[in-house]
Amino acid sequence: MVHAPEIDGLSSMQKEYLLAMAPDDGPSSTGEIAKHLERNAGYANVYRTQLIKEGVIYSLA
Repeated sequence: MVHAPEIDGLSSMQKEYLLAMAPDDGPSSTGEIAKHLERNAGYANVYRTQLIKEGVIYSLA
């Protein structure tokens, strides 16, 4: 119930990005996420950036 309002407001691709991150035990690689999504890293990075801006995920860098 805590995360539902946040997730409900995300686009389908943002949700797919999060689902691609879910199996990782630690930090997720944008390159690996892109492979899982069958897209290039630039495409995946667009959604990574959006999720960071919205405070859903954060960057370790």
